[in-house]
Amino acid sequence: MALPYIISHRRNSLNTSKNSQYFIKIVQNNTIDLENICDEIEKESSLSAADVYATAVALQNKIIQHLEKGNCVNLEYLGRFSMGAKAKAHKNKADVSVNDVTKFHINYQPSSKIKKWLKQKFALKKSTNHQE
Repeated sequence: MALPYIISHRRNSLNTSKNSQYFIKIVQNNTIDLENICDEIEKESSLSAADVYATAVALQNKIIQHLEKGNCVNLEYLGRFSMGAKAKAHKNKADVSVNDVTKFHINYQPSSKIKKWLKQKFALKKSTNHQE
């Protein structure tokens, strides 16, 4: 299976010597939601789609609970999740405050199996469904 792509054009606002650049952008044709995943797993296992859905919701809740406590969550085959924050920087340590945090995010580090999978050479095909 080949990954669909388009050739995209973008202005470089940081480097004025390069006014515009072209690059390959991978496009997503469809969004697969949890219901689709649950139905697929149901067909491949002895679990019902409702069981898979309930497990996914419970997993989400447990991940949130542990991230709120400052824990790193290692889901082995999927990877590791940890909290991160975007904050204003200061020259002096004494000036740093919790009020400097502007945004929280989740850091994701893929498992070694997923990292190895990402290193493979993917086949590409030009997408006909998206505008360039």
